[in-house]
Amino acid sequence: MSHWPSGWPEDPPEHQTSKDTGAHPPEPTAPAWRTTLRPPRILYAYLDESFAEGHFYVAGFVVDGVQLRRLNDEMQSFMKWGVSPKFGIPWETELHGNEIMQGKKGWKCLRGNTGEAIWVYREVLSILNPVGARTFVQGVDTDRLYARYREQAQSPYLIALRHALERIDAYASAWKYDRVQVVADYVDDQNIYHQAITGYKQNGTPGYQRSKLTRTSEPISFEDSKDSYGLQMADLIAHISRRHLDANSSASYRSVREAAKLYQYVWDQIADQNRRRTKWVP
Repeated sequence: MSHWPSGWPEDPPEHQTSKDTGAHPPEPTAPAWRTTLRPPRILYAYLDESFAEGHFYVAGFVVDGVQLRRLNDEMQSFMKWGVSPKFGIPWETELHGNEIMQGKKGWKCLRGNTGEAIWVYREVLSILNPVGARTFVQGVDTDRLYARYREQAQSPYLIALRHALERIDAYASAWKYDRVQVVADYVDDQNIYHQAITGYKQNGTPGYQRSKLTRTSEPISFEDSKDSYGLQMADLIAHISRRHLDANSSASYRSVREAAKLYQYVWDQIADQNRRRTKWVP
């Protein structure tokens, strides 16, 4: 990807210590109790949803604090020095997958110019790899869900969110993180989802991949994506994942091909905990 001018200072280099020459006594070993005072290792998970008739997805990514700062830096720099001068739009314009590809709202400048829309999408997704983010994608076949469970069917958002949290929690545990702070795009009925997650932590999630989400912090935050580069990246991941994994039968060959190319940026970063299954078909 292109490297845009950075608005953040570089991280300071690690302090280098010279090899002990014997001229000074070695530093005393820290007492055992002091080693327990290390700061907690925290992951940040950003999730958004994307849906169409018959399909519902929740997708996003996880990063640590340093990676999150770098991701914000890269996305802001791209908007300031790549997008705004080229298309004459404010650099604060929200990155939204459907609006970029359809040339809507703040992205009207891209209407009818698929090539430039793909360029914007590709440049942003290409940030995932150098930052070191890990992606998660979970979908639900809503036609099968309602056909099987009828009026007893749970919200497809809750199902996809639960499946994503199970895998993110397992990833955090495998890599010895202490907790995961989850940020999701704003949705209605937030209290229902807060209550459901509290229940999962107390009693475990239903299904074969039962989990008490021990690493997941409560409550999860629901925020407006226009104020968060993390949620904007999650939106791009969710949108292109749905477009590729459940391509419309009426879609053109070019759109199917380009969606596959863009989804590769997501798949290259997908966590091992999410490689076996990305969609639940009841």
